[in-house]
Amino acid sequence: MISSDELLPPPYVVMVHQVNTKEGSTKEGSTKEGPTKEGPTQLSLLDLPAEARLQIYNCFTPVPPRDFDELDEAADTARQLLVEARKNLTLVCRQITEEWTPMFYRSTTFVVNHLKPRHISVNLKECRATPQAFADMFLKNLDTYKLRNIVRLAYDTSPFTLSSPAITSLGEILDRYKDSMIEGNVRGALLVVHGS
Repeated sequence: MISSDELLPPPYVVMVHQVNTKEGSTKEGSTKEGPTKEGPTQLSLLDLPAEARLQIYNCFTPVPPRDFDELDEAADTARQLLVEARKNLTLVCRQITEEWTPMFYRSTTFVVNHLKPRHISVNLKECRATPQAFADMFLKNLDTYKLRNIVRLAYDTSPFTLSSPAITSLGEILDRYKDSMIEGNVRGALLVVHGS
């Protein structure tokens, strides 16, 4: 459990207000109505109307796909920063998490990975990269409102893991969760991706 002391403060927008002096006169460009302290005033993201916050969140929904043909380091770095910012928005505070999470889940492609050779441990019993493990470790632990917002799943395969039983198993798992997922959208958006 994360304590409130470990959470970062909400993001702020700095607004400069005009400042009054002690004598009641105003400094150049200031008005008599305004803060009595000098310096900028911080405005929390939560101080903005909900419509404005939703427009801000919308800036984080299109994630550019990773293009392996163009190995542009700057573009990949920008993509990684966007991916991290999307995850971090789910950790800011309870209200932002509630507002952002549905958009986050709808705009994310969840990948069910196969067991990659570099991840094989000595004790193969601990390696559980299967559709059933995806159900047990991920789907089973999600709140219903998160499950309802999953729209895209990808099954990452290799020649060693592409098998009819694995895909059939994933289909059966998704069928079990279809009532929890948004109107069966996941069944229409399951992609089989051939990885390495």
